[in-house]
Amino acid sequence: MNIYKITPKYHITGVLKPESVGLLQRLGIVKVICNRLDSEAPFEERSEQMRIAVNEAGMAFDYNPVTMTSFSPELVRRQTDAVLNTNGGVFAHCATGRRCTMLWAFEFAHQRAPEDLIQQAARGYGHRIHERSSGTDLPQWAGLLTPPKHDIVDNLQSIHAIT
Repeated sequence: MNIYKITPKYHITGVLKPESVGLLQRLGIVKVICNRLDSEAPFEERSEQMRIAVNEAGMAFDYNPVTMTSFSPELVRRQTDAVLNTNGGVFAHCATGRRCTMLWAFEFAHQRAPEDLIQQAARGYGHRIHERSSGTDLPQWAGLLTPPKHDIVDNLQSIHAIT
């Protein structure tokens, strides 16, 4: 399991297995958030199985399922509240970590420069983004996180168009 530290408090990964829960506890994680739908991967562990494993290890568990087409301000707020109302490390997981990272970025979309959010997320994954990377203009992507004229739903619709 790869663990990506987006902030000192917020860590993410892709698929989480019950046998990895003990490691999270040893790392100081106090809450696990599942952002994967139970129907997404029928042969993987369901959220209830993860809830049991996480609770047995003495950690809290939240289920906030999201798909790339179901992002909403409510889901972002639910994730934000789960993180902010936790005193200690939070670990979110989905299939790849992408949705967990996007939920984190939207949490701060009104407070921080989009370029900073993209850079911090990339650093969490062990990458360094330059002004131009793979032909992608960073400010163009950053604009998807900037909601000065539109609300968050408009920005989420823009992301659906490019993913």
